[in-house]
Amino acid sequence: AVNRGILNSGVTATDLRNAEAIFGKSTAAIKGKTNMKAAVISKTILAARTVQVQQKLAVDIMFVMGKPFLVGLLYPLELGLVTELADRSLEEIGPKLQVFIATAASKGFDVLEIHTDGEKSIAAMKKELQEIGIEIEPSGPGQHIPQVERLIQTIKKRVRAHRHDLPFTMGKVLTEKCVLFCMSRWNMIASANSLDNTSPLEQFTGRKLDAKIDFRVAFGDYVQATNPEKTNGVNDPNTHG
Repeated sequence: AVNRGILNSGVTATDLRNAEAIFGKSTAAIKGKTNMKAAVISKTILAARTVQVQQKLAVDIMFVMGKPFLVGLLYPLELGLVTELADRSLEEIGPKLQVFIATAASKGFDVLEIHTDGEKSIAAMKKELQEIGIEIEPSGPGQHIPQVERLIQTIKKRVRAHRHDLPFTMGKVLTEKCVLFCMSRWNMIASANSLDNTSPLEQFTGRKLDAKIDFRVAFGDYVQATNPEKTNGVNDPNTHG
């Protein structure tokens, strides 16, 4: 114990352990003493796919704190996609929609139809999409696509929950990251329509979820990460927070 090795010390080893449990490790000690660590690499366990390759893509515009996001839902896979938008113009939405299509194709899924609620920028791409074999199916006047509308409401509720849980004000940049985080976590939950109780992300990637990789931190957690550009000089911290 500390007080046995140092005369007149009123601090014990238990005191130190309790202090660390309450206040956490010293940030200065972490920055100064942490050794470089290899990246955590999960042993990939492949998961069998049970979802058909042909998919439909429902898209809509979501607004969070006045900022627009393009939201997509691949179904029957039920994988959610989201990206921020600068505005609702064809020049902005067109490339982002192509990214959604390319994302599906990267894992062997083919988008055959795009369902939209009549967004003019997407409707303007009809000829371009038909040339690559994708049809656009608009909804009726004033109607929304129910699948993607439910997804939008779910993401908004989760973002709202994070905003009221964090001990600091979440600005627009963090809100954008929170939207991406909430969508990624939504994709990790098996839907009620899943035949084998596997998540959309697992079906999409063909990889089993790994807690060491996928659930290491929660949104808003403070972490100290090793500095990959650390030199041997004492001026450079070993970690960044």
